[in-house]
Amino acid sequence: MRKPFIVALLVSLVLTPVPAASAAEAPAPLPVPIDHLFDNDGIDTASDRTGDFDGSGYAFPAEALPSGQVTADGVPYLFPGNSQAGNNNVVAMGQRIELPRGRYLTAHFLVASSYGAAGGTATVHYADGSSTTASVSGPDWYSGSGPISAPFRYSPGGTDQHPVSIGTAQVWTDPQKDAVGITLPVTNPAVEGKSSLHVFALSVQPVDKGAVLAVRAARSTTKLPRLGGQTVEATVVNLGDQWISDIRVRAEGLGVVTLAPASVKRLAPGEEARVRIGIHAYRTGTFDGKVVAVSGRVSASQKARFTLGVADYQATDASLAAHESPYWFDDAKFGIFIHWGLYSVPAWSPPGEQYAEWYWQWMQDPNNAVHPYHAAKYGKDFTYDQFIPQFTAAKFDPREWVRLFEEAGAKYYVLTSKHHEGFALWDSKVSGRDSVDLGPRRDLVKELFDASRKYTPSLKNGLYFSMPE
Repeated sequence: MRKPFIVALLVSLVLTPVPAASAAEAPAPLPVPIDHLFDNDGIDTASDRTGDFDGSGYAFPAEALPSGQVTADGVPYLFPGNSQAGNNNVVAMGQRIELPRGRYLTAHFLVASSYGAAGGTATVHYADGSSTTASVSGPDWYSGSGPISAPFRYSPGGTDQHPVSIGTAQVWTDPQKDAVGITLPVTNPAVEGKSSLHVFALSVQPVDKGAVLAVRAARSTTKLPRLGGQTVEATVVNLGDQWISDIRVRAEGLGVVTLAPASVKRLAPGEEARVRIGIHAYRTGTFDGKVVAVSGRVSASQKARFTLGVADYQATDASLAAHESPYWFDDAKFGIFIHWGLYSVPAWSPPGEQYAEWYWQWMQDPNNAVHPYHAAKYGKDFTYDQFIPQFTAAKFDPREWVRLFEEAGAKYYVLTSKHHEGFALWDSKVSGRDSVDLGPRRDLVKELFDASRKYTPSLKNGLYFSMPE
């Protein structure tokens, strides 16, 4: 009869919040209007298709984006959406943004890039005539991984069913000086084929006196900690002008037991740390909770809605959409992606202009440089599949490959198992157009994975599989 009582007592003790002194009220970030600088219309509606975000006629869909004040990663912004006629973002070309004179820790941006990630050096100007510089960049909008996202984008002739997103960036400012302006980096105009950085919104974080903590972007995840259970993530920020040490971070709420609190050894003024809190969810569903950060008599918290419980994977779009990358992938700083297949036989495209892996597509386009190259080198009647006998993989040594990956410091590799031209590197039971039935007569995927598991067991093995052909 004692065991249930002991377990209940332990759970009760774990759930009891640790008392902490009331926290100083953290100053909220201040949105700064930048609409007077907008020079690009990158957001369309179904009825108004005049936008051109990237210089080739593509645009964000207003119907899938917020408008007005939004919060991204815990920072409030004034997001233009499509609420105003005309332009809704500024392409970074060295424009200066005037700031309300004040002392700030950071400047936060909502950004997206077109035609590849773009960025450069931003300059913060101070009232005493001095300045500081910092790098600022944005992810390509086609990556679909920012906090503001849409499931598709408008194309010149309709819609492109691929997610697009807007990410965040930040620039450090000297909290000992009054900041008065920020000059954006110089990138390219928004034209086809050139990388441009687009800025949608700006907010600045005021500095406070003393030791001041803030918790931002608290959320439950579907990621699993090493000890089992579930993980809650949050960002802890030092918003004061003093160093803060020995910070402990925990999750609280109905259905939550913190098994592994996060710890931050120290934070300098303006510094932040993203932390992982291991929890046990003894209920499933969505519940109100919070993340609490404590250092001595200084504390801070942020309310959050926690989705507790990690469902088993199902072969559905909804289940796949809920999947998050595992922590080993987040922590791996270096991996190797392998493009190797039938296109490796001709292995040609104009250097720096387009993918050689798309040789099959380019050779069929009379307006592409590969078309006359192919006709001159192989003959105009030479078909793509006539390369198959030449794809022999004669020098392929999977053991040497994986050892090279490991010696290079890679933590994972990804092999292109089938590219857009449809030639599979394994024993496909669907088409027979594969490396076992044709060409090398070898299961190249299996050989590489077997070698990795035998000779480099610490390497993670991955595959890329192209859907369209």
